[in-house]
Amino acid sequence: MAAGDRASIGGLVTVYLVLLALLAASLGLTYLELGIFNPIGNLGIAVLQAGLIMAVFMGLRWSSPLVRVVAIGGIFFLSFLVVLLLADYLTRGLA
Repeated sequence: MAAGDRASIGGLVTVYLVLLALLAASLGLTYLELGIFNPIGNLGIAVLQAGLIMAVFMGLRWSSPLVRVVAIGGIFFLSFLVVLLLADYLTRGLA
């Protein structure tokens, strides 16, 4: 990785401030009575935060395409495991 391929300090601070703003939005969302949309909104904010962290702080934005494909494959595999977990949990009886 060349020296020009990395984020500048200003860019990192900007991403950090955006992450703090998303944290404040998540905190504010917990105090709203939105019913079923509270967890949906919080999960959406969490996905945005995770995407920013992976793209900037983990360096996926400046990495090779193979590393990006492997990272996306890991995300799909994790989501597949979560779907299997939810399928198992939701099909069990209450007893």
